[in-house]
Amino acid sequence: SKADPLLLLSVKDALEPRNATLHQATVAAHAFMYAGTANTSFVREHIEWFGKSSNWAKFSATASIGVIHRPKGLLSQSKQVLEAYLPRPGGNSSPYSEGG
Repeated sequence: SKADPLLLLSVKDALEPRNATLHQATVAAHAFMYAGTANTSFVREHIEWFGKSSNWAKFSATASIGVIHRPKGLLSQSKQVLEAYLPRPGGNSSPYSEGG
């Protein structure tokens, strides 16, 4: 991937903490930049920032991790990574956590 992590960091740092729209746009840009690479170093380094998502943004942030962990031929490994982010049966979840 030719993604520039410094670009993402600059955008993240420039955002106002309460601007949910720009936060969501940056999460989506991250997914596009790292699609299929399984490289989640930016997510791991800024997990607190990613965790600020709520409702539909949380659903989209989880989906973005799925986009990143979807290299061809590795579907079972992708599902294993996403288990930590997906709702569990019988757990306390909101309608947004299951996509509607």
